Order: sequence, then C-alpha cells, then structure tokens
Amino acid sequence: MKLHLSALASALTLAFAAHSAQAELNSITTQKGAGNNAYTVQQNSTGLIKATITQTGDNNKAGDSVAKTGGIVQIGVNKDISGAITQQGNQNNAGIRQEKALRTTASLLQTGNQNTATVRQNSATQANATLSQNGQKNSATLDQQGVSDFEILAKQTGSDNKLAVNQLNSSHQGAYVTQNGVANGVTVAQTQTDYAGVTVNQTGTGNNVKAIQKNASNVNSTIAQDGTGNNALTDQSGSKNISAINQKGSNNLTTLTQNNNASQSQVTQNGIANKATVSQTGTNANNSLANMSYIIQTGNGYVASLNQNGSNNHSGIVQY
Repeated sequence: MKLHLSALASALTLAFAAHSAQAELNSITTQKGAGNNAYTVQQNSTGLIKATITQTGDNNKAGDSVAKTGGIVQIGVNKDISGAITQQGNQNNAGIRQEKALRTTASLLQTGNQNTATVRQNSATQANATLSQNGQKNSATLDQQGVSDFEILAKQTGSDNKLAVNQLNSSHQGAYVTQNGVANGVTVAQTQTDYAGVTVNQTGTGNNVKAIQKNASNVNSTIAQDGTGNNALTDQSGSKNISAINQKGSNNLTTLTQNNNASQSQVTQNGIANKATVSQTGTNANNSLANMSYIIQTGNGYVASLNQNGSNNHSGIVQY
C-alpha cells in the first residue's frame, strides 16, 4: 500500500499483485490545492502496469475509494496496462477503468472547471483511448468492451459539450472526435464492426451528431459541422460503405442510412433549415459496383430526399 500526501490533499493508492506475478507496478500521484481526491488500484500483474494521477487546483476528484469506481482501476493478468489522469482547475472528475488486457492505454487531460470524463476498457488487445478537455462543464464517456486494435481519440474545447462513445466487440480503426464550442453533442456507437471509422469535427453551438455502425466492415463516416443547431444522423451496416456530411449554417438536418454493401454518399449543406435524407441499400454481393449519391444545398429551407437500391446507381440533387 502506498499513501501519497501533499498540501491539504490526500490520495489513496493501492497496488495488489499476486505472489507469482512478475510485478512491475508503478503508481505516481501528485496533488496540489485543497480537498483533492485520488484513488488507484492495480493488481494481478505479470509485467507492466502503470498509473499516474496529477491534480492541480481545488476539489478535483479522480475516483471513489469507497465505491471503488474510477480513479484508475487496473486489473490485468497479461502485460501492458497504462493510464494517466491530469486535471488542472477546480471540481474536475475523471475515471479510467482498465481490466484484463494486453496493451491497453488510456489517458485523460482536463483543463478548466467542472469537467467530467469516464473511460472503461474491458478485455482488449491494443485498445487505446485519449481524451483532452479544455473549458467548463464538458463531459465525456468512452467505453470499449471486447475490442481489438480499436481506439478513441477525442478533444473538447469550450463548455457544456457532451461526448459518448460506445465500442463493443469491434476491431481496427475507431472514433475520432473534436468539439469546439458550446453545448455540442456527439454519440458514437460501434458494434460488431471491423475496420470501421467515425470522424466528427464540430465548431459552434448546439450541434449534434449521432453515428451508428453495426454489423459492418470497411465502413467510414465523416461529419463536419460549423454553425448552430445542426443535426446529423448516420447509420451504417454491411461492407464498403462510405459517407460524408458537411454542414455550415444553422438548423440543418441530415439523415443518412446505408445498408448491405458498396454505397457512397456525400451531403453538403450551407444555409439555414435545410433538410436532406439519404437511404442506400446495396446488394449482398461482395464485388458489386457501388451506389453513389450526392446532395448539395445552398440557401434556406430546402428539402431533398434520395433513395437507392441495388448496385451501380448514380444520382445527385443540387439546390440553390
């Protein structure tokens, strides 16, 4: 047991290792300010397990030693688990729980006040999660379970931004999210995927993205939002589907669905209160020719709907 004390702050760090383990457990806790709280548990090591918590400011909290939640809880029977929490500011709250894994790394960095972050990585081979929050009252939940060579990279700048990423039984690629502004929201759900990627860039206020990839392989979705109150919803399944959404302005809405194999779609909205709906259903043939579609809306209040079934369909809508 290691007990770390710093000015007006205390941290509880527990490191457990089985007698037969090749112990290399490393834990460093540094706290400045008043009323900070850190909690670290490491056990069952057969090699490297590391944990670092650094808190500067007042009333930052990394975990709960009573409830045994957050604050870097690392349980591993294989080699390589890391973890790092750095918090500057006041009343930030961070978690990180990494269980049985080979090569699981998670890093949280929070600068500002009242930011909240939680990461859970379950049984994994080369799972990675990195989160950076800079501002006020941002929240992020990153959850990886049963993943292999899958990662999450997220950065939040501003205030009241919300991010939730759930990855289940998936491998290769992952989710990449950047939020810059106020009250933006992103939800990413990747389930039973292989080589699936979601990239989201948000700038502005009150923009929202929901991206779903399920039972999919070799799929990719890219969403960029710059403005106020824009909404984008994507749902991908099947194989070799690609989508791109670019929204500028305010209160634009895009709903995009891709099923089966080989579809490509691009939606561009620049204006106010435009609405675009795309539905592509390819064939089940592995070598089918791709469906291709695009919608371009420049102006205000336009409505466009596009449906494709089969393979090798090409269509586009332009509204000015």
